[in-house]
Amino acid sequence: MKIETYFELGYSIRQIAEFLKRSPSTISRELRRHLNCSPEEAQARYHSNKSKCG
Repeated sequence: MKIETYFELGYSIRQIAEFLKRSPSTISRELRRHLNCSPEEAQARYHSNKSKCG
């Protein structure tokens, strides 16, 4: 399940962090970073950024 899905279902950042075995700060940062973008947009941005790497 995706972070956004857990968040929309009402789980707290701490609960999501426990489920995904990540720190709460990581979950918070990811939510803040991608709050207004879809997973498809994020994937496209990832591939674009990756292609710029050496």
